[in-house]
Amino acid sequence: AAIGTLQGVTITQAGFIQKSVNAVATTTKATLVVVKHGTYGLEAMQRFAKTAWEATHADKILNGITTALVIHNAAMLSKDLTVTVGIHNFFLQKNNHNSPYQP
Repeated sequence: AAIGTLQGVTITQAGFIQKSVNAVATTTKATLVVVKHGTYGLEAMQRFAKTAWEATHADKILNGITTALVIHNAAMLSKDLTVTVGIHNFFLQKNNHNSPYQP
């Protein structure tokens, strides 16, 4: 019935089209099996990875490391800016007794 609705298509072309459609359907079914298989499918592996990630609390550890690095970088940048601007010399001045400057 579907072949009758294709205008200008030969029977050979219609057969090729039907084989292609069947191949796509077979591939789609096989892909669904790979994705949805309860034990070995991609969804099962994703659930396992998510559970393992949550169990290790790795996200919290990485957030802590990131925070520490950001604070460290800010401190180093601030130090370098005082050197660049030249105000660090004010804090490093010595008096006659070779002790830090006290106003």
